[in-house]
This record gives sequence, C-alpha cells and structure tokens, in this order.
Amino acid sequence: DAYRQRTGRTLDDFATWCALAERRGDDWHRWPKSLRHPGSAAVAKFAEKHSATVDFHRWLQWQLDDQLTAAQATAVQAGMALGIVHDLAVGVDPGGADAWALQDVLATGVSGGAPPDEFNQLGQDWSQPPWRPDSLRRMSYAPLRDMARTVLRHAGALRVDHVMGLFRLWWIPAGASPSEGAYVRFDHEAMLGVLMLEAQRVGAVVVGE
Repeated sequence: DAYRQRTGRTLDDFATWCALAERRGDDWHRWPKSLRHPGSAAVAKFAEKHSATVDFHRWLQWQLDDQLTAAQATAVQAGMALGIVHDLAVGVDPGGADAWALQDVLATGVSGGAPPDEFNQLGQDWSQPPWRPDSLRRMSYAPLRDMARTVLRHAGALRVDHVMGLFRLWWIPAGASPSEGAYVRFDHEAMLGVLMLEAQRVGAVVVGE
C-alpha cells in the first residue's frame, strides 16, 4: 500500500497496460477503441474486473523496486563511487505502456530521428514518438520530472541518450522518409533544469551522450 501511494497513477497505468496486453496483445493501437486511452471508462471497468491481475503486476514492480534498491546499495558498499548508471532512452516503444499512458503528451503521427548526414546519407527514423513541447509546458514538465525521478531513485548517475534531443529533435511525419522531416525545438533550459533538479535531490550525476 505504501509503494502504491508513493508511485501513484504511473504504477496503476503500467499495471493496467500489462493486464490488458496479456489479453489484447502488446500494441495498444490494435486494441478496441474504447481501451486505447488510460482514462476511459472501459479501461476503468477492465481494471476493476481484473483487479487481481492488475495487482499482480503492481506487486512485480514492487519486487523490482526492492531489488534495484539492494543492487545500488551493494554497488556503493563495494566501493563504487556512483554505483549503478542508468540509461534514459531517447524514446519509447510506440505500442508499449509508456506511449499508451503518456499519449496526451507525446506526438502522434510522427517519429523522432535524424536527417541525412555523412554518417547516414538516408537519414534515420527511430520509430519512437517524441515529446510534444506544448503539452510538456502545459503540464509543467511533470511527465518528464516523474520519469527522471523514477529512474534516478536507484542510480548514482544517469546517461541521457541523444541529449541534443532536449534542445531540438528531427520529426518525421508518418509515411515520409527521414529526408522529409524538420527540426522541432524544445525549451532546453526547462528540460535540463528538470533533470538537474531531480539529480541534485538524490546526489546523482547526469551525463549527456
């Protein structure tokens, strides 16, 4: 109960997605329309009907949380200055739990990537939905804060994949080639500020790739 209270809605959404995925498959875009948003009445009804399964997935996350706590403590006690260095990926699986739960703050119909350059003359399409800068601002960057806080809870350092994506990111419309994308800029001072504040709270280091 204490773990559920500490983690809040993010745990509930993840556990509900897991229970739904067991029955509907692991891509929420293929679910019935009524189940495609975590705030729908149909999702609430499903979670109530399958409460034991949802609770089981909450319990699994609790066990994982305890194991990560133990792993970080053991690493530090063994003499590692930072302990575990976690990774903050540049994006999430478009059909997975994060994209389902955060769809109000992620851009749909586009994916992040990179334009053509000397490294890859065709450009890159990473097939991952990017943050929407307007939605992040409207929500006071709470989704980014919660994600950083969760990752940093058991880490001495955090490696941020493609850290320039906090400044600008190449957006590619669905069905277009990477060469047909455009840069979308973010408020990097706000986004970096959120990451550094959460790192400062737990005494962690942030490294940008």
